[in-house]
Amino acid sequence: IESSWLTPKLLGRVGRMNNVAVFIGLLFWGWIWGAWGMLLAYPIIVVLKTTSDHVEALKPLGELLGE
Repeated sequence: IESSWLTPKLLGRVGRMNNVAVFIGLLFWGWIWGAWGMLLAYPIIVVLKTTSDHVEALKPLGELLGE
């Protein structure tokens, strides 16, 4: 139940991300670090979005990464 329902629901609520930005992030981090970069791309982008949502100077980046 946890892996099929709860985790996707919570991740979807917390990380409302632009699909194109996530795809480009996957390509970029996969190119830089290979398979490990592709695994870490989504958490890195979520951290960037959360930080940019809370820092006034980075608000445009947060809007770009958001849904």
